[in-house]
Amino acid sequence: MLIILIKFLLPAILLFYFLQRILDKKDSKSKSTLVLLITSLVFNTALAQNYNHSLIPYPERDGFSVSNWLAYYVFGEDHFGHWNSDLFKTGYQISINVSMTLLVIYIVCLIFERRKISKG
Repeated sequence: MLIILIKFLLPAILLFYFLQRILDKKDSKSKSTLVLLITSLVFNTALAQNYNHSLIPYPERDGFSVSNWLAYYVFGEDHFGHWNSDLFKTGYQISINVSMTLLVIYIVCLIFERRKISKG
């Protein structure tokens, strides 16, 4: 499951770094975190759809499959052995934790930036 977490964090750290370089310095941390939060929510939705898709038994389907390309990015081409419902559930839970952490970081960044503006 560490690989799934790394697949979330490495692109997020790179995106955050590039956004910090591009955006203005006044409120760039909250804007960068907001972009990461929105991206995380998109992945969260894709992984939720993939997990729900894995729970519904289809007679014409032989085993588990990844139902969208974002979930395919996270789970890859069968790198974790065999796809199963527990793997999809774990990936979805990790994406929820990442999204909640980014939401808290975004709120903290907004608070500190607003305090900085009101003091200066």
